Amino acid sequence: MEGIIIGVLLGLGMTYWGITSLLDEVKIVDSPVTETLLVAIYLTMLVGFVGFKLPVFFANRPRLSTFCLVVFAGHISLLFDSFAVVLLLAGGITFIPYGEFSRFNQFVVKVVAAFNALTVGGGFYLGELWGLPWFISNGQANLIAGFPVLIAATPVCLATAWLAAFFTPVKMEATKFDKDQTRAGIEFVIGLLIIIMTHSPILSIGLLFLYTGVIGKTPRLVKMTLHELEGGAAVALSLIFFALILTQTGTAQLIQPYLSGLGMFFGAMISSPFAGAIAPPVETLYEFYAGLFFLMNGAPVFVFSSLVAIMVFKETLQYEDLPPRAKVILGWVPGMKSRGYTQEALVYTIVVTPMILLLGTASYIAMQSGIIVTAAMMLGVTI
Repeated sequence: MEGIIIGVLLGLGMTYWGITSLLDEVKIVDSPVTETLLVAIYLTMLVGFVGFKLPVFFANRPRLSTFCLVVFAGHISLLFDSFAVVLLLAGGITFIPYGEFSRFNQFVVKVVAAFNALTVGGGFYLGELWGLPWFISNGQANLIAGFPVLIAATPVCLATAWLAAFFTPVKMEATKFDKDQTRAGIEFVIGLLIIIMTHSPILSIGLLFLYTGVIGKTPRLVKMTLHELEGGAAVALSLIFFALILTQTGTAQLIQPYLSGLGMFFGAMISSPFAGAIAPPVETLYEFYAGLFFLMNGAPVFVFSSLVAIMVFKETLQYEDLPPRAKVILGWVPGMKSRGYTQEALVYTIVVTPMILLLGTASYIAMQSGIIVTAAMMLGVTI
């Protein structure tokens, strides 16, 4: 019954609606926040359904494997929101004890990989929920507009990956590339191409429903979408929906004046998806990329800034698991010495702070040198 009603009937209806609107050149939605919400829903459904797993490269060489994991986690986030990447880091990677302080090393590597997933993903308009509405509201929801920020983000990703591999290497079980993984990769690529080429989330959702209905897997789509919602997507989607309510009621106008310059950074520290959805559009390329960098630097500050980190880094870190150098640095954290443990959320912010400073410095230099805007103009980006 789910396959007939949701998969075939609803799928056909949404597909027909989406195709006719494209042919008639009629926009189904005229609000950037509404479009963001629909695209985010589609990506949540797609990621949950295909079941793609993060690959582990060079499993028998811990340092090289650690480096590849961080770089891959950062750049695969260009294709789907970091909440999926970070959740896969938490549940889709099997760590093997390696060295005396393997638990601490595993925590650090997950933090570094999560940081890069939350930042590098801003280089593509579908990559981050905090960036998607910013791209849409400024008319930059296309393949190339976000690429210039990789001039700063990718070198930082490579540098932090090297540091993690050198100081905190981890060992992981290799991911099996069987027929299910191959199928997941093909379905995921096709699903992304549909939304990129059509810019119609209604059509994309309709085709996904129809596809699952035809192959008899609509129940799996429903089940895995609910799983993604429980895993953290529901909170992010709710904030975007709340931003939609504020824009429809006019309340957003009271907040928007504060979301410019450093205000965008502080807004992203509180909630990057919310700040990206509420921030007003700008008039120049410089302002567009500056806003994108402010969002990018604010998103990983706290575990609640991006919403997904709070779902993953919620356990405790034991004092006895820390290497000597880490005990010196983290020994002052409340509870670390007195109780023998502290919350991962506190240590998360401490670990990401120097990386944010590094990314902030790289972002500032790239913007002030003019290389970001120059690269954008060479790619044909206009505003």
